Amino acid sequence: MKKAILIAVAAVLAWSTAVYSQDRVIEMLRADLRAERTAMVEEEMQFTPQEAAVFWPVYQKYENEIRKLNDQRIELIHTYADNYTNITDDIAEQLAKKSLELDIKEAYLRKQYFREFNHVLPATRAAKFFQLDNFINLVVKTQIAEELPFIE
Repeated sequence: MKKAILIAVAAVLAWSTAVYSQDRVIEMLRADLRAERTAMVEEEMQFTPQEAAVFWPVYQKYENEIRKLNDQRIELIHTYADNYTNITDDIAEQLAKKSLELDIKEAYLRKQYFREFNHVLPATRAAKFFQLDNFINLVVKTQIAEELPFIE
């Protein structure tokens, strides 16, 4: 699992520095990261065939919803990058509010999908998935945060 995390971190580092370059590169790196995330979930969760049959369809819906939020995060990073050298109080306030809104939406989505995963898996298995998902998200968000310069 450590190797998988390192690969994910490397992909995020490449992604976060590529945020200023072509959108095609960003999308390829995001696809790689999604594939690596799926592999990590599969490796760590070690689903039985019955669990896999009910987990993966729900996971796909969850992943699609998370992707929509991440698209908005990328837009936010682009806005920040475009305005980094001349951030006004108004722009800073808009960026902060949008970031907080996305955090709230993500928390709500995770809560909603915990119920769905818990409907198809025992609570311990659903909780383990969310523990793993949270860990991966924290690694990714930390790497992105480390790459973004602070407002001057």
